[in-house]
Amino acid sequence: MKATLVSVSLLSFSAIGSAQTPMEVLKIQNLNKGKWNIVFSSPVVPYKSPFRKMAEPIIQKQEKSVMEHIYVEMKKTHNEPHPGWKVPELYYENTPLLWLETQQVLSLEVTGEHYMGGAHGMTNVRTYNFGMVGGKPARFGIWDALYSHPEAKDNLKYMLLGKAMKDDRCAWIDEGVVTEFSVEQLQRFVVTKTGLRFPFDPYELGPYAAGRIDLEIPFSELKGLIRKNGPLASLSAK
Repeated sequence: MKATLVSVSLLSFSAIGSAQTPMEVLKIQNLNKGKWNIVFSSPVVPYKSPFRKMAEPIIQKQEKSVMEHIYVEMKKTHNEPHPGWKVPELYYENTPLLWLETQQVLSLEVTGEHYMGGAHGMTNVRTYNFGMVGGKPARFGIWDALYSHPEAKDNLKYMLLGKAMKDDRCAWIDEGVVTEFSVEQLQRFVVTKTGLRFPFDPYELGPYAAGRIDLEIPFSELKGLIRKNGPLASLSAK
C-alpha cells in the first residue's frame, strides 16, 4: 500500500480586510523518511512588532508539536489501515492569517487542514494573542483581556449564544445539541480592529457542510467586561 504526505508549510499571512499583508516564513525542519516528506516552516512575525522575540518561539513550538502529532497519526493510518481499505493520499497543510498588528496587540491564527481517510478532510484553528499583561509582554488568554468573575463569564457566553442563534449555520444551537461553550472554545479567539472573533471548527456548532463558523462580538458590546488595565484597554477605548 502506498501513502503520500504532501509538504507541510505555513503559507504567507494576509490580514483580513483591505490591508492584506504577506509575511515571510522561516524554514525550521525538513523530515524525509522514505515515503514521508514533511517540510515544516513557521511564520516570521513583523520586525517592527514589539512582541516578535517572544511570539515566534511560542508559535514554532506549538505548531511543531501539532505537526509531529499529525505525522504519527498519518504513519499509523498508513501502517494499520482498515481491512479492505486502500490508503488514500494523506495530507496536512497550515494556513496562517494575521488579524491585528499594533504596538499594543499582535493577534493571529493558524488553520490546519488535513485528510486522514474517511469521507472528507478536517480543519482546526489555533489562535495566538500577544499583548501587555501586568505591565509585561505576554501571550494572553480571554480572561487576561476580560474580567473573569462569574457574571462576566456568563455574559460572554450569553453574547456568543445570542450571535449563534441568529446564524442559520449553527444548527446544533437551534436544536439544543449545544447549550454551552467549552473552556478551550472560549480561549480560541482573535482580536480584530472592531472586536473579538471566535472561530469554531466544523461540527462544533453545526454539521460539516456548515464549515467553519466565526462569531464576532464588537468592542461596543463588551464594555464593562474589558479589563481597564488589560491588553485590550487601548483598543476598546477608541
